[in-house]
Amino acid sequence: MIGAHPTTLAVGGILAALGAALCRVVVLLATRALLAGADALRITWYALLSSTVVFIIAALAAANWQPPATPTGWLALVALSLAVTTGLIGVFASTARIGPFRTALFMNLEPLLTAIGSALFLGEVLTPLQALGGGVMLAALVMFQLRR
Repeated sequence: MIGAHPTTLAVGGILAALGAALCRVVVLLATRALLAGADALRITWYALLSSTVVFIIAALAAANWQPPATPTGWLALVALSLAVTTGLIGVFASTARIGPFRTALFMNLEPLLTAIGSALFLGEVLTPLQALGGGVMLAALVMFQLRR
């Protein structure tokens, strides 16, 4: 979808992305199974709190955390933190309301919307192959919804 060439891909990055995807699937399924009816804000709070603790431990172990150097950097950090929190609340709320399967389907729209957004706001050019990939993604999502 994004036009990356296979020879320039980093194996470590691919493995990290697959690991993150696996973790997200486990969290979505566990949330649905173990925390049915739980408050999405509480789930988000615990998720962010635990990830913050892991970050602090890793930063202390590496002794290399570099905070933003300018007010604009701090503003971006705060804005990003709020955006991520809002997104996580939405994921957990949608998992509780519409289930993990449909939530995952909507999450699969992220790459497509990112590519479209980069074309609209950053002047990126989508190739015909990328447009075809986006169409295939949309068709697959629609087919999965129709089969359920």
